[in-house]
Amino acid sequence: MAPGRKKSQTNHPLIRTLLVLALSVCVSLIISRLGVGSESIIMVFLLGVLFSTILTNGYVYGVAASVISVILFNFFFTEPRYTLLVYRAIDVMLLLFFLVTAIVSGTITSRLQRQMSISHQSELTARLLYEVSEGFLQVTGISNIAMRGIKYIFDHTGLKNRISLEGGDEVYGQTEADGTAEHGAFSVPIKNASRQIGEIQVFGARDELSFRQELVIKTVAAQLGTALDREYSYREREEIRVAMERERLRSMLLRSVAHDLRSPLTALTGASALLSDEFDRLPEAERKKLASDISDEMIWLTNLVENILNMTRSGENQLVLHKEHEVVDDVVNQAVSHMSRIIQNRPFDVSLPEEVISVEMDGKLIVQVIINLLDNAIKHTPPGSGIALKAFVTDNSAVFEV
Repeated sequence: MAPGRKKSQTNHPLIRTLLVLALSVCVSLIISRLGVGSESIIMVFLLGVLFSTILTNGYVYGVAASVISVILFNFFFTEPRYTLLVYRAIDVMLLLFFLVTAIVSGTITSRLQRQMSISHQSELTARLLYEVSEGFLQVTGISNIAMRGIKYIFDHTGLKNRISLEGGDEVYGQTEADGTAEHGAFSVPIKNASRQIGEIQVFGARDELSFRQELVIKTVAAQLGTALDREYSYREREEIRVAMERERLRSMLLRSVAHDLRSPLTALTGASALLSDEFDRLPEAERKKLASDISDEMIWLTNLVENILNMTRSGENQLVLHKEHEVVDDVVNQAVSHMSRIIQNRPFDVSLPEEVISVEMDGKLIVQVIINLLDNAIKHTPPGSGIALKAFVTDNSAVFEV
């Protein structure tokens, strides 16, 4: 413990002042023996005053060094020497001028040091504020923004803290269970342009904060408000965009459903009206054909409605697969039978495996998939274009290709 006390005593401003003055006296005595005049010796003491002011960073010690330097100069270098008496008027004037010069120079040096210290602190504060502001620009996500604010406060103030957002539903950082709240806590609001969106709870005494610590906390709170406001705005825009996209898809689905329903409904209306109005005059074969067409259109509508329901179930993750072993030929023939009336005006080729192949699948859904592929081929190719349906097996998988 003794070395530590010695070091702290040596660093005391008064000790530094006395050491500088002692060094000034020693240097002055040495150059006095070399024949240097008192006017030059005064410059040594002036330097001592300046060094005392610089080393102590205090105006009071600079003035004290000025007064003590005058006394030492009078004691060692004015006649009669080694006394505090002054006989000659020129020595009195010299001492007065020396005192005034020393005080003025010490005062100016002290003020310059203070200004340099203020400038240095301002530079450090500006760098800190720039670092904090820039740091929040590169962070996205509410959780990441909150944790960045907590880190900045802890790194630059040493105080543990936590952040509560939107009525305290979301809390980030340390909690009272950490044992940090026993030393007290205070809150700083986090605000955006219109309202308070949360608060920072800092564990510590507010009246014990330095100016720099308080500035850091307030700056982080302001930047948190800006960053969180930006994040909330982005989320709102995304929600609006998703809602608009959902509405657009819904409109497209409704238009597609209306378009798909129009053709079979038109055919049903025409066939049923003809059958109803001309039933007695139509040959039996024609009546059977109209009834068959009506039945085919009803099956087509049923499949279409089932397809739409499957699409909605798939989008809501509620589609249940009922897998059973199905023969590939039967699945293909069932799909083709539903599309025969629509495809009959086009060249149509079906290629099936030579062997009878059974595959585990949901046959009903696969039939609907093949129907959809054939329907797309009809819609998106010129009239009269040929369509081919091929089923084959590769790598232990059944492939249906249109």
